Amino acid sequence: MWLIISIIFFVLCISSIIGNQMVSLRKMDAMQKSLDEMNQSLQELNAKQKH
Repeated sequence: MWLIISIIFFVLCISSIIGNQMVSLRKMDAMQKSLDEMNQSLQELNAKQKH
């Protein structure tokens, strides 16, 4: 009985950890896209100033 409860608890913990990692990856991906957009905008402004 305790073995089954332990296995269920272990699976729940692992799935929770994996879920948190996926959420963190999505947040980091969104931040990277924002940084890329800001970088592109700055490069365009810099190019306009040189002309």
